[in-house]
Amino acid sequence: MSQIGSQKEEYSSSEDLPYKFNGKQFDKETGLYYYGARYLNPMVNIWYGVDPLAEKFLSVSVYCYTMCNPINLIDEDGLFPKQLIKLHKTFFGKRIIILLLSLWRMFFLLSLVLTNRTLKTQGYM
Repeated sequence: MSQIGSQKEEYSSSEDLPYKFNGKQFDKETGLYYYGARYLNPMVNIWYGVDPLAEKFLSVSVYCYTMCNPINLIDEDGLFPKQLIKLHKTFFGKRIIILLLSLWRMFFLLSLVLTNRTLKTQGYM
């Protein structure tokens, strides 16, 4: 069984290229991708290093890749997802982002509470 983001064995007649499917350089020694602003660990989908734009989005983890939503958001350089930066520049965009981040945080905390409760009722805690 393999983990999401793990390296697979490649079979190719071409030379070993440092840039992989995401267009970022893969460092074989560390197992990390270099995005320009910081490094990404593909095994656990988190950044090594704090996002330089972290103070603009205080309610989101500074280590989480694309706010844990890699299907809908893109982070090309290790900074915050491009779609949110564009939206943040507009007057209503700032308020929408604050609302969405608040809802996301409430959902995340609620899921932790419910998971904790379920584990307790099943005797795991």
